[in-house]
Amino acid sequence: MCISSTDASAAGRGVPERWCGGVLKAGEPRKAADRVIGAIECAWFGETALLDDASLPLAVFAGRTAPPRQLAEETLTCASRPWHVVHQGVGVEDVVGVCRSGVGVSLLFAAAEDRRHLPVVPRGRLPEPARHLPVILAAGARPAPARAGQAREAVEEAMSDYVCTAPEPGHMARRAS
Repeated sequence: MCISSTDASAAGRGVPERWCGGVLKAGEPRKAADRVIGAIECAWFGETALLDDASLPLAVFAGRTAPPRQLAEETLTCASRPWHVVHQGVGVEDVVGVCRSGVGVSLLFAAAEDRRHLPVVPRGRLPEPARHLPVILAAGARPAPARAGQAREAVEEAMSDYVCTAPEPGHMARRAS
């Protein structure tokens, strides 16, 4: 995956229009070159009427290793809240559509409220997510240090609406109960 910096502010700082050497992802660092640039806060979205079901209808990403899916399943299981999967989406638009239609509830990036106009589950109605999701900038084939730094700055600026405080490196930060 390439990180593109096409916005004017990034171009103005000398970031190449396309830097093919990095991947932006949520999850744990796997290599020494992976850098935690922050953490994304997640929130529950969906119609509140669904919360009264004996088993929570959950809309998730199809990949079992997708960090938001893992976090949702872990959070509900740890809280002993019964749940079942009603939809496995191949992408965020699939999951958002199910939440918007009133068929399922999902744990998504908290910024989805503003960006996707989704109904937010009121705090306290479902268990708080167990942790934030770390955001990793994984370097690919060794870019020049100056270019890697410029690309990292551009990514950090672009992610500023999503990213909250950085967790401690090397593990997912647990939220206080």
